[in-house]
Amino acid sequence: MKEDIRKKALGLGADVCGFTSTLRFDQAPKGFHPCDIYGNCKSIIVIGMALPKGLLEIKPDLIYGHFNYKTCQKVDKIVLMISKIIEDLHDEIAVPMPCDGPYEYWDSKKMEGRGLIAMKHAAVNAGIGTLGKNTLLINKNYGNRLIIGTILTNLESQYINISIFSS
Repeated sequence: MKEDIRKKALGLGADVCGFTSTLRFDQAPKGFHPCDIYGNCKSIIVIGMALPKGLLEIKPDLIYGHFNYKTCQKVDKIVLMISKIIEDLHDEIAVPMPCDGPYEYWDSKKMEGRGLIAMKHAAVNAGIGTLGKNTLLINKNYGNRLIIGTILTNLESQYINISIFSS
């Protein structure tokens, strides 16, 4: 099942796909654990799509912002489609998570919002990358250019607990 999910995600445009268990989220702050969103969550599927390197080389930032927005929409579409496939073909529950907003947590003094779960921590737990000193997700092939999406599932972790990436 894991390989089928990975192939489908990559076929839909994801550059990386990894899997992790909720057991790896024991340090998640209250309210940001995957089980706080979906109580029966056992595993998390993490996908990433890289922005082109050229977007980091140019001004104005409006161009980067435009394609970041478009890529977030594409990642959301991929996790929605994979979720539907899991539910239709495997008779399991799959909860697609939006990759950028909405925020339930907003600190107006810091002008800082936090997503429903920590996507970059999910990606680290799934073996997709590491956190740099600046807390950005760093992937060996794509650097800090990945847009991350996740799916919360009730799939047993023994079926999908080993990370897999595209090469």
